[in-house]
Amino acid sequence: MKLYIDRNFYDFSLDELDSMYLGEGLEGVVYQFQGKALKVYNPHSQKTRLQEDDARRLSEIETKRFHLPKGLLYDSSHRFIGYYTDYITNYSLDHIPRMKKKDIVDELMVLESDCDTLSDHCVSIEDLHRNNIIYDGKIHIIDPGSYQFEDGEFVRYLKSNNQRILREFVIDYILAMNLSFKKRATVQKHFEDVEVCSDCLLDEMKPQETVKSYVKRILDK
Repeated sequence: MKLYIDRNFYDFSLDELDSMYLGEGLEGVVYQFQGKALKVYNPHSQKTRLQEDDARRLSEIETKRFHLPKGLLYDSSHRFIGYYTDYITNYSLDHIPRMKKKDIVDELMVLESDCDTLSDHCVSIEDLHRNNIIYDGKIHIIDPGSYQFEDGEFVRYLKSNNQRILREFVIDYILAMNLSFKKRATVQKHFEDVEVCSDCLLDEMKPQETVKSYVKRILDK
């Protein structure tokens, strides 16, 4: 495979690609190279993916846990074929339930701050799910392929919608993993209006409530 990374040209052999291989999905194949995770698009995929202009615009936004493109990838004919992000060592998500409450709250505060940063840049976040999580002692969100720039949208509305998406993601895929059956029983005991099930925790959230206050309210009980 021949491609340009940061204007540097590389010609990878099949053996090299096999050693660099991390995984693949409908969008493309991911390789590890020099501290980078390279996402090379599948040219026949019908899945929504970042276009060149959006990938470049996202690469100019600074976030801490939402992993956005850091640079673009081009083939030998200088056609855009993907992007790269920072490579993160991925531990099992089974570590998340063993995180301390303070660490969970701290991580969710960073995610919430990143979400606000994206909203301020008119970025609409979509498609957050379990496969978007990478854990290395901190909680990271990857695969921004479905993010879109909503130029002209009111930032306040966009921020509210992004926060709603983040909160649903937190409840379904992070907070639920951290609640042992004992903790779930405790929550159910103290909040009669809370439905607790094996997959997620559903709770009425006040519009002005932050992720931090929500999680502290749940886990403090």
